Amino acid sequence: MSGDVSELEAQIAADPEELARYAVLGDALVRAGDPRGELIALQLAAQAQPPGKAADKLRAAAEAHFAAHAKAFLGPLAPHAARLTWRSGFIRRMELAASARVDVAALLPQALAHPSGRFVVELALQVDGAAEGARLLAALAAAAPRSLRDLDLILRGELGAELGPLLPRVPWLERLNVTAQRIEIGAPSLPALRRLRLAALTLTSTCVQALAEAAWPALERLELRFGTRDDPPATFADVRPLLLHTALPRLTHLRLRNAPFAGGVLRELLSAPLATQLAVLDLSHGSMSPADAAALVTTPTRLAHLRELWLPMRLLRGVDKARLAGLGRWVIDDVRAARDELEAVLMTSGYSGL
Repeated sequence: MSGDVSELEAQIAADPEELARYAVLGDALVRAGDPRGELIALQLAAQAQPPGKAADKLRAAAEAHFAAHAKAFLGPLAPHAARLTWRSGFIRRMELAASARVDVAALLPQALAHPSGRFVVELALQVDGAAEGARLLAALAAAAPRSLRDLDLILRGELGAELGPLLPRVPWLERLNVTAQRIEIGAPSLPALRRLRLAALTLTSTCVQALAEAAWPALERLELRFGTRDDPPATFADVRPLLLHTALPRLTHLRLRNAPFAGGVLRELLSAPLATQLAVLDLSHGSMSPADAAALVTTPTRLAHLRELWLPMRLLRGVDKARLAGLGRWVIDDVRAARDELEAVLMTSGYSGL
């Protein structure tokens, strides 16, 4: 039986969205006298029901069973129960934020090794300080589960994110969101990645060059936040190869925010093949000139298929804004965009973005 269960667990980890295998595992655990088997059965039954009294009754039964066996189900995560999301008898989403009482780098391996954390799909982590960030990334590289698909990292303070050693350990990731003062990604190979967001006070040349040199066969949404702090920042020369990338077959959403060369990006895309597949182009909080606006006005059909084109219009003349507005509702002034508060996120003590 143990061999069959181990094989089934490996199959679940490789495809954590296939619920039928959880049901088979639950039956095996019930026969073995493990209370998790009943939790799996109750939660699966509740998930399968449409909203209503039947679903409410099943959820209540699952909650009562969970409460009766909470110590076994939670283990070292008992103090963090409010930040856990459960599905099919296991923790689906885990959120851990550093505090005076919480050492995330030490807790994470214990949490992921616990039976309840075996099939974590979504992981959101926040730490403060360079040493803690390095410890966390090392712990995650060693303990990341095969089931992990969604990773959200907030590394606060005077801190960089060196992701090179981590990314080869999680090639099955589908979504990666990293917020840090500086981000380096090494030579990424993430063939399943569909969404990538890198938000930094400085997005360096080496980081952008690595993005442009990698293959992204599944990437649908890319968001980069540029800046000018500390490290030599990425320039338009670094970004241009990314705009000319020939291995982005599924990219439909491109957000290049806070870029001082937003106008150059706009001009390049007016002739780049990539433009024809985009549905959303976001250049908010960047910088563009009247000449950049004129280039769009004279060749609007290259981007007219977009659903949204966010442009930084604060430096433009009234006549330029009027001409852009005349292109259609798909051209949007970034005064309507959310404010860029990244510096507050990274440098303000006590922030919790989880």
